Amino acid sequence: MTETNNQSQQPMHNPDLRAAAWLKVFTEIWLGRGKTLKALASEWRKIIAAGLLLYIVGHVFSLYIYSQNSAIRSENEAFLRAGNAFVKSPNSTKQIASDSSEQHKQNPTQSFDFTTTSAVQSGLIDGIKSLVFVSLLFWLYFSLIGGGISYKSIIAGTSSGLIIASAGMLLTSLLQNATGSLRIAPNAGIFIVPVEFPWLYGFLTNIGIFPLWEYIAIGLSLAYVAHYRPKIGVLVGLIAYCTMLGITGAMAWIGKLITAHI
Repeated sequence: MTETNNQSQQPMHNPDLRAAAWLKVFTEIWLGRGKTLKALASEWRKIIAAGLLLYIVGHVFSLYIYSQNSAIRSENEAFLRAGNAFVKSPNSTKQIASDSSEQHKQNPTQSFDFTTTSAVQSGLIDGIKSLVFVSLLFWLYFSLIGGGISYKSIIAGTSSGLIIASAGMLLTSLLQNATGSLRIAPNAGIFIVPVEFPWLYGFLTNIGIFPLWEYIAIGLSLAYVAHYRPKIGVLVGLIAYCTMLGITGAMAWIGKLITAHI
């Protein structure tokens, strides 16, 4: 009888609270904390799905804002008329080949019309590409310093960082919508005229507050999971970030050379 009473007095665990505990990774990542990520690494599939969803939301909202702003549309169309053919996306400046389809040549403004299906699709593709690329960078550098963390934990930590990328897209689109200029953004693209230096502008948009914050926060979070000191996480994040800039710059330069010979 006593044993039964003791059992009835024990607090009952709320399964709903336990099921939602993994969502804390998206609040902790802002300060580079990995406590929840380490404790609930088994929820990596849910973290990846939620991270991609957050990224898609930011992507779709940003594309909608751009499509509704006539000044932004005009600036994008200037890229096409100049032959540099760049289309603004929330995450970067993407190239359209100079030998665009006849439809683009006849009606270039149609490239900037918003449709939910295409926006969600492009957001999903961009999110997956970013997730895979960034995860591979962190997996490589943590492996070089001794490992101590599974790839599942790395991709979950990287997925939590997508909320920072999404916030960056949202803030950037709101700033550019308010000012009517692609230059006004929390990145180094603010220092040049996009239509005059499209390749350089596309590269400089990656040098910004939110991309840097995302990489360092992910590094700190993963360092906690792998039992490394915080400064190791910062160092790995900075190296991964610089690697991304190097690859992005090289691709931009190669693209420029190719376009120049078309």
